[in-house]
Amino acid sequence: MLGIRRALLRSSGHPSLAFRGFPRSVNHQGTATASRGFATTPSVLKTPSKWPKRLLITASVMAGVSYLLREEPERKEQRRLRALGTENIQKGDFDLAIKYYSESFEVIKDVMSPIDTIHEACDYATRWEILQQYEAALPYYQTAMKRLKAVEPISDRCVEGVMLMDRMAQCYHRTGRHETAEKMFKQAIRLYEKYHGEFSASNSSGSNGSVAAKLEGEIINVFLHYAQLLVSVKRDNEVADMRQRFTQIVRGSQLLRSMETTLLEKFDDLMALYAIREKRRRRRDGEERNICGRWDGFYVSKKSVKITLVLGTARNAKSKPMTREAL
Repeated sequence: MLGIRRALLRSSGHPSLAFRGFPRSVNHQGTATASRGFATTPSVLKTPSKWPKRLLITASVMAGVSYLLREEPERKEQRRLRALGTENIQKGDFDLAIKYYSESFEVIKDVMSPIDTIHEACDYATRWEILQQYEAALPYYQTAMKRLKAVEPISDRCVEGVMLMDRMAQCYHRTGRHETAEKMFKQAIRLYEKYHGEFSASNSSGSNGSVAAKLEGEIINVFLHYAQLLVSVKRDNEVADMRQRFTQIVRGSQLLRSMETTLLEKFDDLMALYAIREKRRRRRDGEERNICGRWDGFYVSKKSVKITLVLGTARNAKSKPMTREAL
């Protein structure tokens, strides 16, 4: 009878009980077992925790940040001495402030690159110029000039050199040393003329074109300040020559030539303003002494030209100059 039942089941076309469910149930159970973690549990138990490694990495990163943020001894001492200098300025004791500022600069100047030393010196000088203490500013510019020869590449040396000579000349102008100021202006012009052709935007790569633009931006300030010196020494008849040379620079510059009208108008405005201040100074003081007024000049970038009007001769971000777009 058992054999007949098996035969009937086969003849009816129904699959065997094994095929209808058990094998599929077994296969599903195996899959489910694996998915629920039975197969992976041993591997989890054998894998060490990642937390110690993560903590080690975090500690290493924090140590690196702490090292980078750690203040160098020279910087710490500089900051301390400069704070004492600022405190004495607020008290009105400029002599003691000059001493502290000088010491703070001496601490740091020999541990910086030549270009950084120049920028640091200019920052110190600017602090004194804002207070119209031009004699106190000059030693910093003199130190910067000594470091100029070590600046590389030569393009940076030229740009920094023209800027330094312009600023030194203004200090000499404001302290009444007009002949020395004029020599510095002429030296800046010679440096510009010597190297500008090499970096001219018309025949050089983009990087050299940028250098040429920087040089042009510095040299137009030289001609402006040279013209102001001529007014101070009553050589007004020579101002027209300075204006002509100023115009030639602007017309020969790819960056500036499109701004010729604006720049010349600003040149004339600044010269007129300076002349008015000079006349007022002479009436007020009754002596032929140079005025201690505002610094007027042009700030030139690849995108725009700004007229900068600030106290002293400050031209960096720390002095917070008030600027207005020329274009």
